[in-house]
Amino acid sequence: MRSQPLEAQDQALKERLSEGALTSFGRAYGLCEGMGYEEFARRVPIFDYEAFKPWVERMLAGERDVASKGVVRSFAR
Repeated sequence: MRSQPLEAQDQALKERLSEGALTSFGRAYGLCEGMGYEEFARRVPIFDYEAFKPWVERMLAGERDVASKGVVRSFAR
């Protein structure tokens, strides 16, 4: 895939959106399978840590499917 970096990135985005659409974060921002980069960029704001902190707190509390599929067990800042 290194010979086709744009296609590789597009495929990676599609995979992330497919899983992300099923999360609380994905539903809050209207993520959906098949969405392109431009639409993703329009719907999802750029977050700093403080803005994303409420999502992290939910995951730290053990809630499933918040911003990632399943329960997140490892965290780093």
